[in-house]
Amino acid sequence: MPDPTYRKIGDHTEAIEIDFAPSVISFEEVLSLIWASHNPLRNFGGRQYRHAIWYHGKEQKMVTEKSRDQLGGHLGIPVEKIQTAVEPIGIFTYAEDYHQKYLLRRQSRFIDQLLALYPDHLSFTDSAVATRLNGWFGNGSNLDTVKFREEVATYGLPDDLTARIQAEIV
Repeated sequence: MPDPTYRKIGDHTEAIEIDFAPSVISFEEVLSLIWASHNPLRNFGGRQYRHAIWYHGKEQKMVTEKSRDQLGGHLGIPVEKIQTAVEPIGIFTYAEDYHQKYLLRRQSRFIDQLLALYPDHLSFTDSAVATRLNGWFGNGSNLDTVKFREEVATYGLPDDLTARIQAEIV
């Protein structure tokens, strides 16, 4: 479990932590999504917004480096030109509550009822339901809306909230 403390940190990198079920998606597939989600040939100069992939253990390190090397080969460039750092995981510190599920929190017609379903902000932040909904309100319009409406029905939310969220999915 990551360190859930909220503290001011100085020299940091903004990041997300991805929990995944290997029976559903492989680590290699997660890496493919990560590589496709940013420009690995450029960084933003400072530590706060740099690109990085952190690994747990030797096996993830080897798989991550292999995927980076394959990306370099696919792009026809030397691996040294890839700016995305590959580093061992350290302490992961959660950002303040107002940074968590930012796009979902902007949905004033749902957020109070959603927050009431979780005993604290950490459980809301770590919720797969909140993560999926945040993604939908972020850039989910490229998802299959019929399939996503059906998925929302499986979240175990109160019926009225489910219906209101489904009505938003157009």
